[in-house]
Amino acid sequence: VHAERDHAWVHGYLLPELGLPEGAVVTPADFTLGASRVGEIERAVEGARVVVLILSPAFLGDTWLELGELLASHARVLAGDGRLVPLLLERCELPLRLDFLTPVDCTRPERHPTGVARLREHLHRPTSPPPAEQIPCPYPGMVAFGEAQAELFFGRAGEVDDLARRLRHQDLVMVIGR
Repeated sequence: VHAERDHAWVHGYLLPELGLPEGAVVTPADFTLGASRVGEIERAVEGARVVVLILSPAFLGDTWLELGELLASHARVLAGDGRLVPLLLERCELPLRLDFLTPVDCTRPERHPTGVARLREHLHRPTSPPPAEQIPCPYPGMVAFGEAQAELFFGRAGEVDDLARRLRHQDLVMVIGR
């Protein structure tokens, strides 16, 4: 559960570092269209093995996030387990119901790797994220394209046609290259 302002950090850093499988995380984008937002938040909390709260001033100022947190807190009390994990992204004054829980501390960039490692361990994920997929670079760098790379150079027909049209109407053409 996170504030929209923290979306880039959660989706750009945290989730890739956790290496969770597709579909393991529920976000508002997964809510059923036309369904009650309260019901969808409740469904997400009830179906979660662990609810991670990304705590920041933006989180604390959002009523819908507070509802999600209250439902998760209630589920935690009923289950009597560690299914509610606060992750402190920014220092902020927490309500008492959250302040007594031991948080993952990610308040400074140098703490991110250690905090995420603790969270990965709590979630029973591998100790390191899966390696990033290596995609071969289709560009030859500073080397000119040749016939051997013809299949890599595509999608520029419109730009080439426009350049050729402009060159036809010029008295002076300067070509730079080898």
